[in-house]
Amino acid sequence: LQAQMALTVRELLAHHSEELAKSVAVRADTTLREAIVVAAEARAHRLWVTDAHGKLQGVATLGDLIRAS
Repeated sequence: LQAQMALTVRELLAHHSEELAKSVAVRADTTLREAIVVAAEARAHRLWVTDAHGKLQGVATLGDLIRAS
């Protein structure tokens, strides 16, 4: 863990690029029910939330979805 703390964000992203390529996004107008289904089917721990133009609006974690339901 100590060695990882010394990594730059760029190095961390390069190391985990395959995981990031599997990122899952939903639009901000997606219902909570739909978001949970998307996360479950993709086995995603976080969903990138975008607007209608694909611009990032935020991140919803699996914990966020569970607490909100």
